[in-house]
Amino acid sequence: MAFGSVNTPGILTATAQRPGLMTPADFVKLRDMEAGAQANVLEGVQLNGQALTPANKAVNIPLATTTAAGLMSPSHILELNGKARVSNGVTLWVAPDGDDTTGDGTENNPFATIQRAVDELGEMCINCTIQLKAGTYNYTISNRNLCVINKQGDLSITGGDPTNTIVNITSEVVASCIPFAIKTCTVSICNMTIRYYRSLNTESTTSEDIFFNSLNGGCINVVNVSLSMKCLNCLGYVFYAQRFSSINIFQANIDALTSTRITE
Repeated sequence: MAFGSVNTPGILTATAQRPGLMTPADFVKLRDMEAGAQANVLEGVQLNGQALTPANKAVNIPLATTTAAGLMSPSHILELNGKARVSNGVTLWVAPDGDDTTGDGTENNPFATIQRAVDELGEMCINCTIQLKAGTYNYTISNRNLCVINKQGDLSITGGDPTNTIVNITSEVVASCIPFAIKTCTVSICNMTIRYYRSLNTESTTSEDIFFNSLNGGCINVVNVSLSMKCLNCLGYVFYAQRFSSINIFQANIDALTSTRITE
């Protein structure tokens, strides 16, 4: 079809009363099309079965800037109109010698921290994995949390084996400390040894350190994990599940002051 003007018979243009139809500006974009060419007009978008409404007929899928031209970035994140970010089947890597600034989460260029990998993923995670390379990780917490995961979907944080993936966490927080806060999603912690130590004496028996906190409908699965927790002068809980949340423990070796607390 040739487009000679915005008044081409049979094609309606938008008015204030009829939004969403083609505008004169849309015809300008099509004016160089040859006769017989076909134009496809986007009318609807679904992402994993969920309908999304394109804004101003636009859908934005950013391509990679750190990999070969034309390829998706390592995180495989799709963004549509800035409203939805989905990571599907993504594996991001973390290593003791990784870098949160120059790393891109690939096996050859990993991040340094779990939180950096979590932040790289979209708001919706589908069968995603954060893979910890073998080695010893030494993290110091100074602002209450080591890792906060507030997403939808499911995510695994896994090491190679409890004997070769060691995560040492030292808390310098005066108030209560929550290394892992899991909200709304399902997170599996697998195949590692975790050692937690509160370095400051708070001189308060009202402070409560909670290692795994599941809240707002979150679910934590602990699989093949060896965990020790030592707190000075405060209560220490490995697992703390709030209403509508859950914790599942499979093959775990736990050495702590108090192992589980459930609240309604």
